[in-house]
Amino acid sequence: MDTERLAELFADPPAAYRPMIFWGWNGDITPAGIEEQVADFAAKGCGGFFIHSMGENFRLCDFVRGMTPPYLSDEYFGLIRHAVETAQRHDLYAWLYDEGGWPSGTAQGHVVEGHPELKGKRLHARRVRTLDLPALPENTVAALGLPDIGVPEPVDLRELSEGLWPYENLILFTVAPDGYPVDVLNPEAVRRFITVTHERYAECVGEFFGNTIPGIFTDETSLGGRLGASAAPWFGGILEILADQTGRDFRTYLPLLFSRDCVGRDVFGRYSDHEIVAARCEYYDLLTRRFGESYWQQITDWCTAHGLIHTGHVGGEDNLPDNLSFGHFFRTAGVLPIPGVDVIWRQLFPGQRVFPFPRLASSAMKQASAREGCSGPEDSAGEAARATDFPDPWAGSVLTESNAVYGFGLHYGQMRWLLDVQAHCGVNFYAPMAVQYTTSDGRLFGTMSHSGHGNPLWPTYRVFAEYVGRLCMLTRHGREQAHVAVYYPIEALWTIDGTDEAWASLQHICAVLSAHHVPFDFIDADLLTSLTTDVGCGCAGEVRYETFIVPSVVALPAAVLGKLAELREAAATVLVLDHWPLQPSEMSGLTAHDGAVQRLQQAGVKPTPADKLAHALPAAPPADFEVLQPHPELMVSSRTIGADHVYLLTNNSPRTIEPLLALDLAGPGSLEAWDLRDGEIIPLPWKVDLHGQAVQPVLPPWATVMLVLHPLPDDATVEEAEWSEDALALERWLSDPSHRPHALPPADVVAEFEAADRAEVVRQYLIEDGDVRLAEPDEFPTVYEGEPAPLWDWADWPMPDFAGEVRYEFELVVADELTYRPLLLDLGQVFWTARVELNGQDLGDLLWAPYVLDVSGLVKPGGNRLAITVANTLANQACRPEVEAEARGRGWCNAYVERTLPMMREDLRSGLVGPVRLLVAVPRVG
Repeated sequence: MDTERLAELFADPPAAYRPMIFWGWNGDITPAGIEEQVADFAAKGCGGFFIHSMGENFRLCDFVRGMTPPYLSDEYFGLIRHAVETAQRHDLYAWLYDEGGWPSGTAQGHVVEGHPELKGKRLHARRVRTLDLPALPENTVAALGLPDIGVPEPVDLRELSEGLWPYENLILFTVAPDGYPVDVLNPEAVRRFITVTHERYAECVGEFFGNTIPGIFTDETSLGGRLGASAAPWFGGILEILADQTGRDFRTYLPLLFSRDCVGRDVFGRYSDHEIVAARCEYYDLLTRRFGESYWQQITDWCTAHGLIHTGHVGGEDNLPDNLSFGHFFRTAGVLPIPGVDVIWRQLFPGQRVFPFPRLASSAMKQASAREGCSGPEDSAGEAARATDFPDPWAGSVLTESNAVYGFGLHYGQMRWLLDVQAHCGVNFYAPMAVQYTTSDGRLFGTMSHSGHGNPLWPTYRVFAEYVGRLCMLTRHGREQAHVAVYYPIEALWTIDGTDEAWASLQHICAVLSAHHVPFDFIDADLLTSLTTDVGCGCAGEVRYETFIVPSVVALPAAVLGKLAELREAAATVLVLDHWPLQPSEMSGLTAHDGAVQRLQQAGVKPTPADKLAHALPAAPPADFEVLQPHPELMVSSRTIGADHVYLLTNNSPRTIEPLLALDLAGPGSLEAWDLRDGEIIPLPWKVDLHGQAVQPVLPPWATVMLVLHPLPDDATVEEAEWSEDALALERWLSDPSHRPHALPPADVVAEFEAADRAEVVRQYLIEDGDVRLAEPDEFPTVYEGEPAPLWDWADWPMPDFAGEVRYEFELVVADELTYRPLLLDLGQVFWTARVELNGQDLGDLLWAPYVLDVSGLVKPGGNRLAITVANTLANQACRPEVEAEARGRGWCNAYVERTLPMMREDLRSGLVGPVRLLVAVPRVG
């Protein structure tokens, strides 16, 4: 799709690009309730929803109660069908979710019901004295004897069962069904999961697959154990596979899978450093391959065969050490046609250092066609696309499950920033969590993320949904060229002792690349070793990398080092941070590892100190876009759509910045600002021959702008730019209402208000009995009756625990001659949304700073009635001591509540603080 077609859709983006709400079914679900809430989603501008069923037995200690009718019952599927049909009537998408809660794979116990053999298993180690062991445990799978010196020696279990004890001390390895609730490493168990969930959905609503139902979501399935702890994930036959893979009796190395304290620190001293590292890496490499094939790929294949898109996320994406519990990203969520991440717990938040973990998912999406066994995103999404009037709406999608556990104080400015930052990393499918079907009896708390009815911000959601749709539409159809590949050092986690070093090194690499506005992808060993070497690069499918950066790691597969040597010999850039990998991650890789290091050294590669990385980066390839001045606060990403160039610029700081940008085309071009909030496309005043032309937009705090550059024919007529320093000064002043200089830049002030003529509460939300309700008018607090209402924070009125909406009214008297002048309405500081009406005309909703509207031609001579309705968040009610005390006393507090209470208390500002001004002025566009 080209930008001309996108421009036609920009003002009103199609449903496929709008928010797909996580809709928590957590109460007594009825057809009438479904119809009411789906209609509400449509009215709020959503594109659809994920039916997130909260099973009747799902974590009742945290979520109070689940849903009725019972999960996966006939009545349940009847309601699923009703929800899908209702979505179809409203032109919304109804995505399915494969679990009754989370994590996925268990069907809330239905998979193992009657099939206990399908429970997940873990390997345990126990050191014993033979004199203290009367009999061999029935679930023993291996035993090692401990000689006086040397490595432990495998012992025949038949001899032990017959009472023959060749060693005084033994390490016994037993298997117990205490791992993940379902054996996700067993293809038969996963097939049963498909049978009791996916096949039932196919029977119920299969005719909607690929149209109203684009796909199904899977969530946070894990391995059910950890390397280096007291129990390791296990599947039958793994020892035999490892023996074939390594050419060794792998029983010898089983103690190395556990913590030193579990089997005895003296035991570890009997092995070489290489054996300790390689044994762990060999085991987990096989385990994660099995996990990817058994669970993730098997369900993906079923979905593809049934016209569905498999999407979701695995967990732990934001923190490399957590990947240990969830396997290997590129073998799990990375195989999904729409890979995803989740953003909870404030992994991303304004003012924090940003680790670009969403690039894991966008890298997997871009690399899909290059990976064996993975279809490209367009192949997987094609069926769903045919139901629309434009091609492939899901192609190239990268999903984020965002906002959960951020608390009720999360406002639109922060939600927008969270999406914008992820968009720079390639995310373009927004699935916010959550709207709860019911908030009654303590279920309001849950994950502290209810954004639907009962949240003061919900009435203005449509404006935000349209912003989401525009941003996701442009970024989904844009292609980012990344020529740098950063190695995903999963092997470092398997070594255990190398985790901290690799994680710190990876974060440093990403920070340096981001600071220099260098786009990059993550790459793993599977893809890297399969690259075709070309002059100066490695390529596969649609990806082409010219620079490869390896974090400082303890171990690396010898094949990876060999491929890096091959790439360097072909003139690609290879940077290894701090030191060479100390050893290979394979048992038999020592010779190949040493040979690859020698080849790299002969090709001129030597380890790069971390603090010299920025200087070691090769010069960027010629580009049409360049940041001319250092701006650490600036986030930049560039995409192409056909012949056009799309630039996303985000100010990642609390102060206004003005980055100087160079646009360099071979010929003339035109530049446009695509206003993501209002849906307008604005030709910018610097429409000139852009060769070497500089552009300097004003970026308010935390704000994002999108620029689109169109190359023009050589004989196209262009205009000279006209600059107004006064307009630029005013734009700077307007950009940040919280940190303005005292003096107003050149502009005529028609009116200025420090107080409203009157103010009244129009809606109040109260949290009582673990629920949120709308107060009756006779319960509203009275505010400044018969006197002007000062533009103060509501805590100073005083209404410190008020959550809701207050309507302010002002009388604007404007001289006749001024009504023909350009006029701006500036609301100053607002916390957090403002609906503006002028003389009874609704001018729309403002959701974040700067709160400025162009009211030219809307003001009449003489008196004008201005009304501003301001809403805050639910946090002011949720932080009331009485609410917290009741939640604790009645057992409604959970880990999510405990985490979000301090977050919410950080910022409880509310109301219209202003001052409100009507100005005669035209700001510079852009």
